[in-house]
Amino acid sequence: KFVYLPMSYFVNDHKQLYPRPFETPPKCSEHDLKEGNVVLGNFGQLYKVEPRLFDVWSNIIHRVQNSTLWLLKFPEEAVARLNKQARQRRLHGNSLVLSSLLPIDSHLSIKTIADIGLDTLIFNGHTTGAD
Repeated sequence: KFVYLPMSYFVNDHKQLYPRPFETPPKCSEHDLKEGNVVLGNFGQLYKVEPRLFDVWSNIIHRVQNSTLWLLKFPEEAVARLNKQARQRRLHGNSLVLSSLLPIDSHLSIKTIADIGLDTLIFNGHTTGAD
């Protein structure tokens, strides 16, 4: 059976693969996140995070008490530069957490730790946003 969706860009359904509720709720401590912090997460590739956008996210972290910016170390080659940019923006300690790629069988449940999902400007989230 074919479904025609003329005004649609991206169709995605994870209900078959990842039924809800998730069996085991993830814990912040399992992902180097401080319990009780407001977690702002983006799980896309780091090349999508432009300097202007990183400025905006950094400003949010500085203005929101007990907040953390949670990003993936993806690609790994971008991490050193991101850390340098983070230091220039005074993101220290728990204010920036970088995680390795999340396991495919549990990545959706892990992402529920984030209180707010962030998206990028020019290159949007696509699959990550649909997750």
